[in-house]
Amino acid sequence: MWQRLPTRDKLAGWGLNLPTNCLLCGTGSETSDHLFFSCNYSTEVWTSFFSQSSLSRPSVFPDVVDWVRTVTSSKKVKVIIKLIFQACIYFLWRERNSRLHSAMLKPSHVIQREIQLQIRARLLGLDWESYKALATRSASQSSYLTLWFEMFQPRKA
Repeated sequence: MWQRLPTRDKLAGWGLNLPTNCLLCGTGSETSDHLFFSCNYSTEVWTSFFSQSSLSRPSVFPDVVDWVRTVTSSKKVKVIIKLIFQACIYFLWRERNSRLHSAMLKPSHVIQREIQLQIRARLLGLDWESYKALATRSASQSSYLTLWFEMFQPRKA
């Protein structure tokens, strides 16, 4: 959020002689906005989580931050969106670093799967905490995982 990641455009601005192309797609200049939101690779990752819901995320960083805060009034959906946001940023940065330091490339569908597993594990923990806190669960109250599968889990083609 503070735009302090050492992306290639910043490193070049500090006087380092290195290419500024994006390590994920190879076409654009590696800025934070491009790397996380405009790059074809990252767009594939993001799109997979919002393709079946009526929600569509903005494509520039400052707008995404505001959108995450105000997209819905549902507390549980907002938690899921924040987890998607955090996980996508983390896994995309990790993939970028992996490509930089070890030249190991993962296709975007592998990153999507890793994010899905991470989020589902966290949502299961949140549901378990809610279950323990409530002696009886209302039938009308959806669990985090139910909302995840209804709104965000990519369906098999």
